[in-house]
Amino acid sequence: MSVLEGEATITIGDETVVAQAGDTAVVQPDVWHGFTNTGTGTLRMMCIHASDTMIQENR
Repeated sequence: MSVLEGEATITIGDETVVAQAGDTAVVQPDVWHGFTNTGTGTLRMMCIHASDTMIQENR
């Protein structure tokens, strides 16, 4: 996932990182992950999935 605008706190497994515009995070398959808008404005992100089908499971 790439942050295009704003700030996101991204959780990847047990790790938490803060990403800002221009930052990219890569998540391996089968690793729980999520993000929250922790900036003061709009968060715009681009997420690319290698699979033809996106499967979403909620924790």
